Amino acid sequence: LDTLYRGAPLSALVGVVDKTAIALLLGPEAVGLYTVAGLVIVAISGIVAPLGTVYYNQANRVLGQTGDPRALLPVYWRFMAMVLGLGILLLCAIYAALPYMVANYMPRYAAGLAAGRIACLAGVGQCLLGSVFFYYTLRQNLRFTLYGAVFLALFVVLVMRLPPGGQTIENIAWLRAGVFVVFGIVCNVNLWWLLRRKSWQPGT
Repeated sequence: LDTLYRGAPLSALVGVVDKTAIALLLGPEAVGLYTVAGLVIVAISGIVAPLGTVYYNQANRVLGQTGDPRALLPVYWRFMAMVLGLGILLLCAIYAALPYMVANYMPRYAAGLAAGRIACLAGVGQCLLGSVFFYYTLRQNLRFTLYGAVFLALFVVLVMRLPPGGQTIENIAWLRAGVFVVFGIVCNVNLWWLLRRKSWQPGT
């Protein structure tokens, strides 16, 4: 468990950095409107987290039995097919239903609807990053933490470079979505390389 949660502080920062930026630049009212986007991410986490738990156990068992990271490739592809298939279906449903949901159940948050729909793209990045547990299985925590720190810093820099007129919850949501998706792609490309190696030692 220590290995799995060693990257938790970084995950916590990634989870609040957009809200923190909005609070500092736009104030608490804008953070409230951004709640719609936050709910989208919470919804997609309801798929990513349980699947990650199940496949994390499978990955540990397979690597423990074989000692060969290549044996994890079928587990990896099954997980990605499942999380992307179910995740994209859910995100499409949320994108379509969000105007109705906001209008009927959250009318005070109507100004946050656009940011909520943009968060559906960030949800794709969330699905891609669901494979992070393979880094933990391979004891590559530091590698993933460094990647996360780089992309976290990139997000902060991009937000700081927004012109005053461009400092809106929609633009911050776009930046978060773009950074999340690229972060997810980079992590999975590197992970695919790690899983194709013939030999393996923890942390190498």
